[in-house]
Amino acid sequence: MSIKLLSDPAKRDKRRKMDRRFLWLCLGVTSISVIALSVLLITIFAQGVKHLDGHFLGGGPSRYPEEAGFKAAILGSIWILAICAITALPLGVGTAVFLEEFKPKRKIEKRAHSVVQLNIRNLAGVPSVVYGLLGLTLFARMFGLFGTTNQYARWDEYKLANGQKVVGLTTGNQQGSYIFKSDLLGSVEITDDQFADDSVKPNVTIGADPIVVDGTIAYDGEEFAIEANGIKMFIPGWLVETEAADAEPFEARPFASTLARTRDAAYIVATPQRGEVEVPASSIKDRESDIDTVFVRRNNYILKDGRILKGELISATLDDITIQTEDDRQLVTFPLSDISSYKRKEMFQLGDEDWPFLIRFPLGGSVLTGGLTLMLVVLPIVIISSQEALKAIPNSLREAALAMGCTRWQMVSRVTLPAAVPGIMTGAILAMSRAIGEAAPILVIGGAVFVTFSPTNMMDTFAAMPLQIYTWTGMPNEDFKEVAATGIIVLLAVLLVFNTAAVLIRQKLQKPLS
Repeated sequence: MSIKLLSDPAKRDKRRKMDRRFLWLCLGVTSISVIALSVLLITIFAQGVKHLDGHFLGGGPSRYPEEAGFKAAILGSIWILAICAITALPLGVGTAVFLEEFKPKRKIEKRAHSVVQLNIRNLAGVPSVVYGLLGLTLFARMFGLFGTTNQYARWDEYKLANGQKVVGLTTGNQQGSYIFKSDLLGSVEITDDQFADDSVKPNVTIGADPIVVDGTIAYDGEEFAIEANGIKMFIPGWLVETEAADAEPFEARPFASTLARTRDAAYIVATPQRGEVEVPASSIKDRESDIDTVFVRRNNYILKDGRILKGELISATLDDITIQTEDDRQLVTFPLSDISSYKRKEMFQLGDEDWPFLIRFPLGGSVLTGGLTLMLVVLPIVIISSQEALKAIPNSLREAALAMGCTRWQMVSRVTLPAAVPGIMTGAILAMSRAIGEAAPILVIGGAVFVTFSPTNMMDTFAAMPLQIYTWTGMPNEDFKEVAATGIIVLLAVLLVFNTAAVLIRQKLQKPLS
């Protein structure tokens, strides 16, 4: 076979010009991408850096931009990302090793192998919201095989000022309403949810006569923000029938009015024997919602006389609890006051309430559900990238290991897999980068957008950074756009930390192929 050299100088020059043009085209496209990314990052940093402080990193969410925090979202994202990495990486790498290093030889098995490969590559392009629906059915609800999450809801005990007790499941609250009168706003009826304080009963004493409210009022074009007597309230402009609702926005200025309560707030409590009961907020002396008083599945009660009663709840009254014992299926009734301590242990629960690795079925909208759903999202990426890393290993290394008498598993575990670790870690970095920025699947499975606490076990409700940022961007107050920019900065920083750790691991485990 002969090779013809391009000896014509004109053709050679034309080819070099085409090469240079293509090079400049690539440089131009790359420069545009880098410039666009730089402008975007500079804009985000310029908007969000002023909110980046210790309060933002350690505080909780708030209706006020200057008081908004990111702690719960940060820790929630770390929890679900850790669960995602712990499950997705071993499962993905193991699948890739099986598909690449243990290829079948029989015809039927080869066809099955091809079908699996095709499906994995197709799954890599499926929108993440579809994985959210899958996670909702598979993990959060578990096809209904273990009942619903309401079966596992914790019941509350309300101690009233008259000495009575109400034990049951809190299903909602009846909000109180107030008549708010002023020269500027006229007469407006407002409800408890318009107070900045999240409690059902605002921090103000309402007597028989209206109280005088002296403070400040501001208007942003959509709602009036009032601060007075240690309380903050927000009145939407559409509730106001005076000309003030059509006025131009104005800054805080002195304001006086009267406030009278027309109907007391009340909790709605579903009790086993009395049905739904209204418990007025003003009559509550104490409320305990973390004592695990009754629980629908299996209950373990330790009484003050040393007895241990295990069984399923039958009924609960103001003073007594009746259970059906686990051993002889007898009905036993005992007073609430006799309970020394309580442990709930359902038929489908692993671990105790104070154990971080508690697992309860169905999983519901928990940290574990979030992590497993993200595992589904990134699993095809991990498998494909790991396969490509294994394919890059020269076959000569495999042949040499087998020629020396190694079994196939010894060849994989001691030769090909260690040599493919840098490529596998690169795929893991890409997968975790996608997982930490996903909001759609978290939203579908029931991730919360207003969580003031950090997860303590895998069954806790959680917030996530992308979901919190998405919520802030939809707020009517424009200042929340800057808070969202601050959240993006923190999200990028957390992503950089995870990626740096992965790169260091990759460099540490990298070995020469020779």
